[in-house]
Amino acid sequence: MNNNLLIFSLIVINLFNPIKKEEDYWRVLSKVTYKTEKDTDTGFEIERPVFDDVLLRYDGKEITLKGYILPLDQLGGQDYFMFSQFPYNTCFFCGGAGPETVVEVYASHQIRFTNDAVTIKGKLKLNKDNPDHHMYILNKAELLK
Repeated sequence: MNNNLLIFSLIVINLFNPIKKEEDYWRVLSKVTYKTEKDTDTGFEIERPVFDDVLLRYDGKEITLKGYILPLDQLGGQDYFMFSQFPYNTCFFCGGAGPETVVEVYASHQIRFTNDAVTIKGKLKLNKDNPDHHMYILNKAELLK
């Protein structure tokens, strides 16, 4: 009887625990697939991302990601950059990972470049139609730590 009470208590505590587990948004972003189709403007075959129902629920929502800044300009403050789940030497652009491991970032304020992992938050935009931008865009991003 005491074991049942202990197990019930642990279940109740976990259900109503005010400490929210942090979502692994990189795992969520990995749920993308691709379809090949002919681009109507160029006539070339291109791969377009296909976002599943889980990903679609996050479109326009604030998410938090821990990763690495990949500067697109000088190494000073950046308000536009790519953000990678992995360090530069294993990132998507170096052949070590897929495109789902990077996000195009537009920050609210400049974020100073560092080689260390940082945590940012912003509003996720899913992009399946504009080939001039990445399929994942983080708008109004802010540095958390």
